[in-house]
Amino acid sequence: MLAAPLVYVTVYTPFYGWSVGTPGPYWVAVALAVLLTGLAVLGGAVLIRYDARRAYLDGSSTSRPT
Repeated sequence: MLAAPLVYVTVYTPFYGWSVGTPGPYWVAVALAVLLTGLAVLGGAVLIRYDARRAYLDGSSTSRPT
């Protein structure tokens, strides 16, 4: 639920900064957006894996009838 806004911010922020002259050239904004987005996606994948592993170890499963 938090992934989409986080990716939006990681892409938007470098280009907003570039439009006001903060990060310098355009390629710096592109590289920064790629790096930040990669970190956000990686962080999301780690959280999903952690949550899935915890659910598996707790014994909860959606394929089991209730």
